[in-house]
Amino acid sequence: MDDGRSQQNKPLAPRAVSGAQAATQNGAPPLKGPLFKRVTIIGVGLLGASLGMALRAGALAGHVTGVGRPGSESLKTALQRGAVDEITTDLSQGAAGADLIILATNISAFPSAMNVLAEASRPDCLITDVGSTKSEVMRMARERLPNRCFVGSHPMAGSEKSGPENARADLYRGALCLVVPPEDTVPAAGGHAGKATERIITFWQALGMRTHVLDSVTHDQWVAIVSHVPHLLAALMVNLTQDNPPSRMAAAGGFVDTTRVASGNVDMWTDILVSNRQAIKLQLLQIAEQLDGLHAALDRNDAPAVRHWLSSAKAIRDQMLMDRGRQQSQPAAIKH
Repeated sequence: MDDGRSQQNKPLAPRAVSGAQAATQNGAPPLKGPLFKRVTIIGVGLLGASLGMALRAGALAGHVTGVGRPGSESLKTALQRGAVDEITTDLSQGAAGADLIILATNISAFPSAMNVLAEASRPDCLITDVGSTKSEVMRMARERLPNRCFVGSHPMAGSEKSGPENARADLYRGALCLVVPPEDTVPAAGGHAGKATERIITFWQALGMRTHVLDSVTHDQWVAIVSHVPHLLAALMVNLTQDNPPSRMAAAGGFVDTTRVASGNVDMWTDILVSNRQAIKLQLLQIAEQLDGLHAALDRNDAPAVRHWLSSAKAIRDQMLMDRGRQQSQPAAIKH
């Protein structure tokens, strides 16, 4: 796997863009009609169907097409729930005429989908995704979509539940979307890549999201820390009960809350963890170091050291919650 440290992926300074509400609710000029005439969503699970619902509820797309596998019950459910205007199992047909295409499948399905889009999509079509890793995805796009404009997106929204039956139109509202420009270029530098990135920023903000622009390497480091490794640890905690099944009877709210994400889609999370394995392995090494230190402190009955370790975590988390509240209350405005 490309570790993301090629010249194209040279780290750039993240650029914050905030916007807790849609553009018309933040003092920005009102949108004149749909942002895109025809939007195609490839994969209509929880994320894809919720996106379709939000687009249709906000009249942000003139027409929404859902693409899925033959025999897919998700396609039928998405159509029944009003997430899309039409469905198809033919990706070439679904991509034809779209001016925005969103990849919302598992990452392992991206390569084959991109191969089709390279031929079937319009040359001026804008393509993005909702994938949870970016170094590998941006490399795929460079190799498989050389003549299309692909901007990486990662909306930090979701649920341990899956499928279009759990989709909702407000899933993205108020959450953060991480945006990775093509070739990791700075949007402010202008040019085609910069304009495409600004269009994607506008798109996510119109759905009520805050946005933050960064490079693929930084993205994968961040999400390894705050999303991917926590998922691994939640699964680890649940698996620990295998050696003592009766202990599960004592599991209360703390255990249930801490391990909630372990109920997530196994196939999706397998893709995510393997795709971001380089960044995740580095964090696991740091976890091992911290556990060694905690083990040593307990071994020597060092209560002050244990208290310092817990106090540090409490202070950091409390500050994170305060910062998050301030960020969500800021108006939508691009900060250069």
